[in-house]
Amino acid sequence: MHFKNLVAYQKAKELNMQCLSIIKNNGGSLPLYFKDQLGRAALSVALNIAEGSGRSTAKDQKHFFVMANGSLREVEALLDMLHLFTTAPTPPFAEINELLELISKLLRGLIAKNTK
Repeated sequence: MHFKNLVAYQKAKELNMQCLSIIKNNGGSLPLYFKDQLGRAALSVALNIAEGSGRSTAKDQKHFFVMANGSLREVEALLDMLHLFTTAPTPPFAEINELLELISKLLRGLIAKNTK
């Protein structure tokens, strides 16, 4: 299946857009290294899903889906630490947390599918 058709990839794109919005809206109060790390981690989720879907063996696919899940947890931790750097109104964390959980479930399914 092409990566653009994977729901996990589509949801990872949504997560990336939400993280970019957080960076844009809180950019003045966030350290550069924090903005950079959040942007790279969110992008890494989608890119690892795309790369994994293009691999020819189940073992290779699983590796990249596991990497995507690690990047997803990095995004989650960064969002958890956001309050350390800003007093601005918090973004809609309930919505983002639901999206994080959904992507995690989708990735667990892709990982399980490639575990034999």
